[in-house]
Amino acid sequence: MKYFYIIIPIILFTSCAEQKKQCEVCEVLKDGQMIEMYESCDDEGMKASKSICQEMAKLQDAECECYKKDKPESNETMKNNVLTTVENAKKYVTESFNKKEETLLISDELNDAMGLNMAIIADGILKKGYMPDGFEQKDGYRIYKYNREN
Repeated sequence: MKYFYIIIPIILFTSCAEQKKQCEVCEVLKDGQMIEMYESCDDEGMKASKSICQEMAKLQDAECECYKKDKPESNETMKNNVLTTVENAKKYVTESFNKKEETLLISDELNDAMGLNMAIIADGILKKGYMPDGFEQKDGYRIYKYNREN
């Protein structure tokens, strides 16, 4: 039984590392502190991680909380993809924006007070049929999210 606690998180984490889509994280919390975490990116894995979390919470007189998490990449990996010039951002949009949902990591240095740099970058994004879908502020950069109907 002790191997079960080791193998399941490894399997669930591995499935997230291989896929780049929205995942679910379930945490076992005791007195407000996380004591175990289960993460999965596919439907079956999400059901399993939620069930495991709930059972572990019962065993430890704790509670289970689950939440969605986008694209599991380490902060270091993401920071390597942060765009720092308008030219690089325009080139990235031209070459890489092909899926239904896209993200753009823009350095805080490019987010000028007037918004001119983002207006220039967004022009190419809008021409490709994408609409803004929010952003997330990180340390030193923003993750802009876009989607299109096609």
